[in-house]
Amino acid sequence: DINFAWPTDQIAVMGSAAAVVMIQGKQLAAAPPEQRGYLKKIFMDFYDENMTSPYVAAERGYLDAMIQPRETRLALRRALRQLSTKDEQDLSKKHTIMPL
Repeated sequence: DINFAWPTDQIAVMGSAAAVVMIQGKQLAAAPPEQRGYLKKIFMDFYDENMTSPYVAAERGYLDAMIQPRETRLALRRALRQLSTKDEQDLSKKHTIMPL
């Protein structure tokens, strides 16, 4: 398989707003009400820069290439041509599940 990303993509399981509430919820609840919005924005900016950036994903080896939107068709054609000769092998099962 081949994974591409545009520079503007966000790669994450969830968006920054939901992630911040889930990860930093206790810290936000403990903060004074007038600071919650500011802290949430700081946490969201940190999450966007360090977790959802396609550059971070490329750095970690999750992407094969970063492409510009105008290069998408050419990159897809090349990928499809490359994968057209891919040999898929079925792995034999170590244990079978017996019907009951």
